[in-house]
Amino acid sequence: MERKCKQCGEPFEADQEWKTICLDCWKANRNRRDQQLVDQLERRTRELEAEVDRYRRQSSKQQLEISRLELLLISERGKELPRHNSQPIPPDMIRRLLQLAHPDKHGGSEAATKATQWLLGQRGS
Repeated sequence: MERKCKQCGEPFEADQEWKTICLDCWKANRNRRDQQLVDQLERRTRELEAEVDRYRRQSSKQQLEISRLELLLISERGKELPRHNSQPIPPDMIRRLLQLAHPDKHGGSEAATKATQWLLGQRGS
């Protein structure tokens, strides 16, 4: 049965009574819906990536604050400070080294993790 497409106005052959748009317009509508879904998913992905970045920054700041408080606790308890070449490593220097070596600042590298673990061990000696 010959029909006129409700979207583009072109004639088309409808093989079913309920068909009101041509195949080209139907495909275009479907592609638009698919593209809208892709756009929504990409937007949500960007939002989630930004949220993950915020949590990573927050976690890094919290880890540094924990390290600072642990060093303060050690010094308050009067524990002997870690030594390097027979000289004590001051708590503020250990804190700085921890900030510099933290794995979050180095993409979670194994070297940064090992260095941070060593520094954490040194401050508790």
